[in-house]
Amino acid sequence: MATTAKQHMIQHYVDNMSKIGSQKVKALNHLKTFCSELRQQIDRMENSVKEEIDLAAIRYKSKLQEQIKRLKEQESSTEEPVKKEPDSTKHLKQLSIELSLDRSILNMIKGSGKVLFNESETSIVQVKEETKKFKSIEMGSSIFNSVGKFQFQKQSTNVNMPINGTLLPNGNIIFAVSFPPSGQLLIYNQTGEQIKSVHLSSFPHSVIAIKPSLVCVSIQYMKYVEFRNVESLEIIRSLELPEAVSGLGCIGENLVLACENTGILIVNPAGETIKMIKAPIITGYIDTMEENIFYIDTKLGNFFCFNSETGDKCFEVDFKFENSNGIAVLRDKSILISMFRMGKNNISRISADGTKQVKQNEFSSLSWPCAVIYNSTISKLYVVHSNNHVSIFEEK
Repeated sequence: MATTAKQHMIQHYVDNMSKIGSQKVKALNHLKTFCSELRQQIDRMENSVKEEIDLAAIRYKSKLQEQIKRLKEQESSTEEPVKKEPDSTKHLKQLSIELSLDRSILNMIKGSGKVLFNESETSIVQVKEETKKFKSIEMGSSIFNSVGKFQFQKQSTNVNMPINGTLLPNGNIIFAVSFPPSGQLLIYNQTGEQIKSVHLSSFPHSVIAIKPSLVCVSIQYMKYVEFRNVESLEIIRSLELPEAVSGLGCIGENLVLACENTGILIVNPAGETIKMIKAPIITGYIDTMEENIFYIDTKLGNFFCFNSETGDKCFEVDFKFENSNGIAVLRDKSILISMFRMGKNNISRISADGTKQVKQNEFSSLSWPCAVIYNSTISKLYVVHSNNHVSIFEEK
């Protein structure tokens, strides 16, 4: 009996040790899994930070190269002797200069008038305001139905990174995105499946479909645009411009470009400028409807409508927003604008005459909406928002 009891005790001890051993193995496996997941999270965070740093560095480098080029051009243009003005000219001199202003100074100038410079002082002179300002924002009834959603394949991207796109005649959509270390063009079908992608030499600003087989791409801070084949996304040719190009649009087969410090250019298929509309342009986005050109400047916070035939300004609205990622003109000629204002992004609709601003309820649930891409032929709207989600809406 004593031997049997001892054997039971030994067996019980062995069983307990075995259980403890298996529990230790499980605990170690859990710990290894946790450490592995933690390592992956750290790697993702490091990659995300590295991508943002790389993006900022490339942008700064591009801007610096452009500024150096401009300085060299200015030096070469000032080699000829400059005639001195008579000493009797002591009235206020009109100067044409380039300023780099932060948002607070820019808003002060916009709110107060023109900044005038003379030899001894700088002053702000009151001027008559001709731009429109909305007294209130109305709540509008829903005009879109949500019909789908998809997400870019690449996840770790800053939600505020500029994204632009255009709908192709076959219903596919092409995005111009600034995924570090360089930009990309991505083509998706209507179900959210990626069909084609190509890396660019630098970060794109805008893309527009000119023909069923041809798209045009503008590159941030660059004085040229690229024409690419839709199927292969290969460069067919490029077009040099006098200044950096941002927003793109088209009227018929003519290309419409927002050209920094120059205005809005209308260029025919041969690459010839057939019209220039003077406008205060830094960088922004363009959309068109019939003979009208709509332009929103992401730096100045102003929204313009021009008649492409006469060059006249139909209206101007001063939003004083902090940033914008695009506009889309709807069938009724009202305009959707994505803007960052007072700490958050939202989408508003502006009436065709620029007199009313309406907030659309169907977009209120979207977190950080940025690009708005619309095609009147198929009446579909694509809205890019947080974490590279793309929500698809159909016009009622």
